[in-house]
Amino acid sequence: MKLAAFIAKAKCSPALKSINWNDVEWKLDASDPIVEKQRSHKSYGSSLAFTTRDTSGRGQMRVRASERTAIASPYADFAKADVRLHAEANNVSISVLRRDLTAHQFLERELRRTGETNSIDQLTIRHFEFAEESIAKEQAPSTAYRISQQLVRISKVIDERRLTARPIGYETRLKRPLDGDELTEEGQAEGMKKMISQEALDKLAEIFANPGSDYERLIISIVGLFVVGGFRAGEVLTIPVDCWQHQLQQGDSLDPKTGVILGNHGILYAAEKAQDYRIKWLPKDAVEMARRCVDDLTRLCQLARETAAWMEASPGRLKPFADLEPTDWISGHEACERLGFAKQTHVNWKIFRENRATVGRAGRAAWYRVGDIEQWFNSNSVIDPVMTMPSGRTQRLSETLVVVFRNQFHGNRPALSFIPELMTHSVLSGEISPAPSQEGDRIGILSRHGLRVTTKQFRHWLNTLADRGGLNGIELAKWMGRLEISQNAAYKHGTLAIRTEAAQSVIRAGDAEGTIPRIYRSLPPADREAFLKASITAAHAMSFGMCVHNFAQSPCPNCNQCLRKCPEYIRIKGDMEQRQALLEMKALEERNLQRAQAALCDSDGKGGYYGADRWVTWSKETLAGIDEALAVDDDDAISSGSQTRVFEETRQIGD
Repeated sequence: MKLAAFIAKAKCSPALKSINWNDVEWKLDASDPIVEKQRSHKSYGSSLAFTTRDTSGRGQMRVRASERTAIASPYADFAKADVRLHAEANNVSISVLRRDLTAHQFLERELRRTGETNSIDQLTIRHFEFAEESIAKEQAPSTAYRISQQLVRISKVIDERRLTARPIGYETRLKRPLDGDELTEEGQAEGMKKMISQEALDKLAEIFANPGSDYERLIISIVGLFVVGGFRAGEVLTIPVDCWQHQLQQGDSLDPKTGVILGNHGILYAAEKAQDYRIKWLPKDAVEMARRCVDDLTRLCQLARETAAWMEASPGRLKPFADLEPTDWISGHEACERLGFAKQTHVNWKIFRENRATVGRAGRAAWYRVGDIEQWFNSNSVIDPVMTMPSGRTQRLSETLVVVFRNQFHGNRPALSFIPELMTHSVLSGEISPAPSQEGDRIGILSRHGLRVTTKQFRHWLNTLADRGGLNGIELAKWMGRLEISQNAAYKHGTLAIRTEAAQSVIRAGDAEGTIPRIYRSLPPADREAFLKASITAAHAMSFGMCVHNFAQSPCPNCNQCLRKCPEYIRIKGDMEQRQALLEMKALEERNLQRAQAALCDSDGKGGYYGADRWVTWSKETLAGIDEALAVDDDDAISSGSQTRVFEETRQIGD
């Protein structure tokens, strides 16, 4: 049977080592490559629970897997086989496998709802379409789209393996949500939603200038690092405590205003994409703010960091019982006092006795072994390294800047001031401005003022500012820690309107030359503005040529990449202004190529920046395009003054 062969192959797969096939919950080994890809700031654990959607949906994730309903076989075996073979074939992250599992949960539910047996050969395209409808109703648009892509993948697996009587042939009907980097009005509007409002920035600045408590100071200091460095959330939350870097320069002296030593200052951090430590050098205006953030976090997290260091040196022990031996006996009342609990009700001694403890009696009072209490509270503590880099370098919790105590920010539970841990992204987001679904339980430092931001918005905002300020593509990708220069575009917002206005402003100021500026200056003042807005509605006019794309009809698929083989890029043969602009661009791109080549790894594969090889390719391709555009002037087959499509075999379009 084909399904049996599919499952048998998966059972022999080397992927997801250490799992027990028959377990409802697969607990992945910490050394598994898929687990190593997961950043420590993620709030979910390294496990996959093959349970039904009805008992695993929103609001159920904190229910133990053992208390949920397991997916019945044979579908459970099919889902396990698919997930494991996907992990083997693609070496994906655990978040992708979780989406696989979610897609299977929706699909299995639809199979049961239609009254079919729980068998794969009963699946039809209608089950996939019903599952898609449920996903669209229960998930946010972007999440629903990603899960539906896993449904497409599962459909292809079934069809390729011929596991059903008829091919499924499912394709998602869900449209990919706008990313915000499209050049349509809708796309640009969506992009602007990813930017922080000025009102939110002003309020954050007000809180930063005068935090009302150490709690506010801790949260706003983390926010400050987002502002000055454009870090990803996981990068901020795993910054090492000894992160401050200073590069001396000749004649360094103190800044008379701030008292900070002049020179280059930066923050050492674990770059998420590069999977190695990098230094993010800071703009001079950001140094004072960044230094305060690091100093405040160093001080405010010191106690939790010291506790982590003690526990790392004393595995399995809790600091409140440092003067006792694990074999000593202690009353529940004394244990609560040592642990800092005001009431014994904060410890469920009944469950404790049933599951863990050796209980003694002294009259009516119960006594407990210290080692049992330590095991009870310490069983889920993360004392293993926060990160292990491919190079082998590790970072422990005690070496991390942001360390907090368990439940420190929980509104309904007492803080466990004896168990330090890394702050998770979900906790941080909730303390700034929680998601709408959490607003009843949590009040963030910003949401209490009726405002909301996400940690990702800081990165979009800073990227857009850097782009508007003229930072070139290679430097921007390098500073933001990106693999591809093209990824910069997803974080630039308002680009069309801003650049169009900028082009118009340059012409108004008399700082531009060319046909449109000359006509503009020749017109009566009353007619100039109407001509300007009609001529430059999408920044078509370029110093090195023209763009003939009809923006009114559709967005340009090659925006800002005219010299990378765009068929709608036009040059006029013999136009010396265009030629001079191209020569200047060539000189600039040659310098960019030198920077990119300098960022490559050495012959031993050491040093360098992640993605530098792709920066080199980008610059070389751009330079090749510039050379083709310059070659128009030397082509005898083209008449002088002709408008010419540079990147077509038949290039001349008119005299």
